[in-house]
Amino acid sequence: MAVYIAGKEKLHEGTADVQDKELASLMGHIGKTLKSWPAGQNILTDDKAPVEVLGMQAMDGLASDVIRSYQEMLHKEGIEKMLQDF
Repeated sequence: MAVYIAGKEKLHEGTADVQDKELASLMGHIGKTLKSWPAGQNILTDDKAPVEVLGMQAMDGLASDVIRSYQEMLHKEGIEKMLQDF
């Protein structure tokens, strides 16, 4: 099974519609050199990239803050009061 065959075909089809000649030339070059790659067990991802890690840490921090505030409300006001507020 090849992964990029559909992508290569779409790139070739889309090149004809591009008005910018420099971009169309670049797309044509890429289309000629694009190779299919057999599917395997590896998943290529950038979730270990520094910007992704920082983003995940920020989201974890926000979620922790929200959870902590609900925990505090639960301890102070009880479940019945929380349910009334919702």
